[in-house]
Amino acid sequence: MFKAGIKTGRNIALVGVFCPFLWYAILSGASRNFILLNLIHSGIIVGLGLLVLGFNYLALYAYTKSPKRG
Repeated sequence: MFKAGIKTGRNIALVGVFCPFLWYAILSGASRNFILLNLIHSGIIVGLGLLVLGFNYLALYAYTKSPKRG
């Protein structure tokens, strides 16, 4: 359950890193402001992915360290 959440967070972060809009803007020579806009947007997506990943990692850690229920 939590492992799937960790993978989901990782995938969301990777979408932010490999965002086609960002890379197209960089490689096509778009204006500095447009690239900055895409960088901010991609950074937000990466941050959201890391937040989901971290939350699920901590939940999994707490679940595995809790005493076993009968």
